[in-house]
This record gives sequence, structure tokens and C-alpha cells, in this order.
Amino acid sequence: MIKTGTDILPGPQGIRLSDSLRIGSMMVRNRLYRAPVLEGYLGEKDFIRAYEEHFIPNAKAGIGLIIMGSSCIDEEGHAAPGMISVHLRENVLPLARLTARVHEHGAKIVMQLGHGGYFALEGWHTAYKSRRKKPLIGPSPLPLPFSLMIRPVHALTTAEVYELAEKFGRSAALAREAGLDGVQLAAGNGKLLHQFLTPYFNRRTDEFGGTVENRTRILKVIRESIARHAGADYPVLTKLPMMDTQHAKRRITLEDGLAMARLCEQWGFAAITPTTADAFPTAKVTRGDYPAGVYENGTIARQMREASGSWWRFHLYRWTTAYAARREPFQSVWNRDIFAAIKRTVSIPAFAVGGIRSLEDIESILGSGQADMVGMARPLYAEPDLPARLLTGDRRASICESCNRCVFMALALGNRGGCYNPDVNKKRAALLRERSQQAEILI
Repeated sequence: MIKTGTDILPGPQGIRLSDSLRIGSMMVRNRLYRAPVLEGYLGEKDFIRAYEEHFIPNAKAGIGLIIMGSSCIDEEGHAAPGMISVHLRENVLPLARLTARVHEHGAKIVMQLGHGGYFALEGWHTAYKSRRKKPLIGPSPLPLPFSLMIRPVHALTTAEVYELAEKFGRSAALAREAGLDGVQLAAGNGKLLHQFLTPYFNRRTDEFGGTVENRTRILKVIRESIARHAGADYPVLTKLPMMDTQHAKRRITLEDGLAMARLCEQWGFAAITPTTADAFPTAKVTRGDYPAGVYENGTIARQMREASGSWWRFHLYRWTTAYAARREPFQSVWNRDIFAAIKRTVSIPAFAVGGIRSLEDIESILGSGQADMVGMARPLYAEPDLPARLLTGDRRASICESCNRCVFMALALGNRGGCYNPDVNKKRAALLRERSQQAEILI
């Protein structure tokens, strides 16, 4: 167990990083959580061990909560390679070994449930597309220009939306059976639930379209389904898009996002992680560098072209990610205004994420009462035991450079989640040597 440094002072609101927090029926030991990233290992011989190699060091280092990278609640609809399909018992119940080990070290662990919708791998990734049995799904027929590029697409009927909610509920029940402490809905970053929430894609005229409340209703029926299948006391967290940032008249505004948050609190959600992104996948959700070197490597470039299935799709992906990196460069705590607005709007816990890299960032968020939990994602690839440094008062920033090699290698090639930056790995080795020397001095 990690002993918290006594020099980490509370801010004006009196909240310390080491303070525990109740999230629904779940109590977490401190205010630090691992935000979900791309650690999809299904298909590996021992995929549970692969998850353990990531999450157990975080738990040992003292992290309060781990949110697993998004899973898929159906046979199709994967948003990233290797994503675990959680409608199958044989995929979920083996996670009991992982959850038991996480709990041994005092942390809690939550599964993120989602579906890629229009932008699922089955629509563009060569390997997944070759196995596709059904059309891609979404709330409505696609508008231009997407309708020219993404096909075939099936707009879900009202009855099918309710059946979709049942799939979320059944998956949550399996998660609970495997010992997971709760689930989080992947309702942001351009995935299927985000597609229902935004008027950019949702053109429905039934109970799931039109007004903000109607577009958000899908979260309500999913929450009710999870209560039926997994128990009313099982914590259900959600991501929530506070604003669509694409340049379009039909989009989620901040006013809409706050209204959605109030509805989620009313419907029994345990916590909200607010995000800002386009209604379709872009690099805005992983602000940082554009790793041009990835494309300059002949082998990697060839693998990416093969995965994308065509020359034009490969170069479109390359151009859009480069453009997004220039348009939305890394900025420290870039979601601050958004999660602070949520914290002022609802009484359930608000989770902060996006550009949090140091104890100074964390103290400024918690100390000013802008959020209840603070999350990191890519920094925990670079430094799995970073929580130990933060919890003992080390004020040095994360060694993560936000270079995004981890994102490209996982999303495009299906490589294991991890740090692929040699300079960062050298810094990591230096930190380990420093820690070893300090331990020898203490002995």
C-alpha cells in the first residue's frame, strides 16, 4: 500500500488527492483514476495477463479507480482492435482473476461499455470488415458527406433501440458477475451513444429524437436495463459530450450538455465524465503531437495501408490526424471549463480528464472544487507507477510527452497498448534507477 505524503495540502475546498469518495455504492480510496485508453487484448493467448500487466502496477502504486478501455456489447461494433466483446460469458468471466488482483491492492475497477456505431472497425478496417455479417448501425441515415463513404448503414428502429439497451444490461450483469465494481457508458468521442445524443447524426422523429431529453433518452433506457439485469445498486457511470466541436449548425451546445447532465443525475447515474469532441472520431480527444515518424517507417506505413483497405482512406486518416494536431494542440487541463461547469450543475461526482499531467494540475482542480476525481490515461502508459509519485508528493510532471505514438500503434495496427516513445522509455528507466538507489540508501 502507498502511504500518502503529508505535504500534499488541500485547497480552498479542503479536498485532498488522498481523500476517499463514494461513487454510488462504490467507495474509492482516493481521487485519482486511470482513464480508459486503447488496451484491447482480446485474441492474445492469455488476454487476462495482458490486462494485468497494465492494471496491476497502477493498483500497486495506489490508484483509486481503474476504468478499462471501451468494450463492445455486441458481436460487431468494435471501436478499436482487440476490443473485448462483452456479450459473451467466455470473454467476461475470466476477468474475475484480474478484478481479484486489483482488489487485493485496494483499487476499484470499472468496465466501459460501448459500440462504435457508424465508425466501427467493421466499416473500414480490412480484417474486421472481412468478417462483417450485418450493416453498420446508427440513429438515422447518414448525412453527406459520410453517406458517400460509409455503407451499408442501418438506422435502428424504436424496438431495436430497446433491444440495444438490453445488450448493455446483459453485459453489465456479466461484468458484475466477474467482480467489476461498476460500468461506464462510452457515450462520447463519436461512438454510437454520442451519435444518438448529437443532432448532427440523430434525425429521428420517435421518442429517441428531436429534443435534448428525447436524444438523451437512450441513456435512460440503458440505465433501466442495467438496473434490471445487474441490480439497481450497481454503479453506472457515463461519459457525456458537453459540446460538439465540429463546425455545423446541428450540434450539441454547452447548454444542451448541461441539460443532459441534469437528466443523467435524475435517472440514477453515479458519476459523469464530461468531454468535448467532434461528433465523429478525430484526434481532438488525444491532443498532442502528430507522430509523423510512424508514417515514415516503411513497415508500419504498409501495415496501416493494409488495415485501412485503400490508398485514399489511409491518406485521409493521415491528413485528418495531422490537421487535428495542428488545430487542437496539447494544452494543460484542456477540459477545465467543461468539467467545472458540470461540477456546478450536478451533485453526483464529476470526473476531470484531459491534459492532466502533474500534482500541480491535480491540486488546482481538487482544491478549487472543479471536480471530484482526476484522471490520467496516456501518462500511465509512460509510467505505470506514476500514482505512487503523485500520492507521495512528488511535484515533477509526468514523463509522458503526449506524442500519440501509443494511440496510432494501437488504433491503426492493433498493437498492445503501451509507450512506443524511446525517449520517454529512457526517462522511465532513469526514474526506476533513482527509485532503486533511494531504496538502497534507506536499507
